[in-house]
Amino acid sequence: MERYRTEFGNVIQSQEGPLEDQYLMSQAHYLLGAPSTFSQWASVMGEVPYYHIYNTEETITADKLINEKRGYKYKTK
Repeated sequence: MERYRTEFGNVIQSQEGPLEDQYLMSQAHYLLGAPSTFSQWASVMGEVPYYHIYNTEETITADKLINEKRGYKYKTK
């Protein structure tokens, strides 16, 4: 965790269980991450755009998120 705090600043590690974590994720403005059913369901529950990262070298820009509508969408490879 210290590495992430150093790189990103305000990082909080949840002390709750998976249901609480998934609910909190569903309240975000958008989700970014590797394809995962846990994150996908958080996206569906909160109708939050979900951007799948398939390539670790990929640069994610705001225009890639703006085009996502309510709920998850698979990014085309």
